[in-house]
Amino acid sequence: MKIRLAALLTVSILLSGCSSMMSPPIEAINDNDMKGLREALDSGDPNAKIVRGDKKIPVLIKAYAARQPGIARALLDNGADPFAQMEPGGGTVLHLFAETGNAGEARDVIARAKITARQRARSPEEADKIVFEWLDRPFEAGYTAMHIAAMNGKTEVISLLIENGADPSLKDKRNRTAQYHLNQKILARAWNSFARLW
Repeated sequence: MKIRLAALLTVSILLSGCSSMMSPPIEAINDNDMKGLREALDSGDPNAKIVRGDKKIPVLIKAYAARQPGIARALLDNGADPFAQMEPGGGTVLHLFAETGNAGEARDVIARAKITARQRARSPEEADKIVFEWLDRPFEAGYTAMHIAAMNGKTEVISLLIENGADPSLKDKRNRTAQYHLNQKILARAWNSFARLW
């Protein structure tokens, strides 16, 4: 059975919510407490960026997975790294958006990532390279955000990724492109609609 990224993140969020020794940013995410989050960020708490546990999940990804976009935007406004990735596995916030189909938030994070890349880079070409590598970063089994969006039929996210420079020709570890995965999703939907007829 295929375990989805969003499901893994949700379980992680729930488990971290059970801890009696949660860091202030995690308490703020779980409680949707903007004031508490701001206090935690202002305190210089090292957990404000990364949640440590079985997995290292950036607080930014955790906030989006908990469906707290206001907190996620506050994190970005306070210096959270849009390029942050989970350890192990390398999943980014783009992989989550590809799963959920949240193109609006993906668009916002991509715009912020471009600004961050320009601040880090020595040239426009280097900034573009940083963004393109992030857009095409593989997660488990070599899946890029575009592969995951295709597997889930999230065509708006696929369009957004391509518009911003993601490479649709990249192949996963099984040598399959995002187009292959989208075709499989479309065929499965068609078959399921036929199956309802008998």
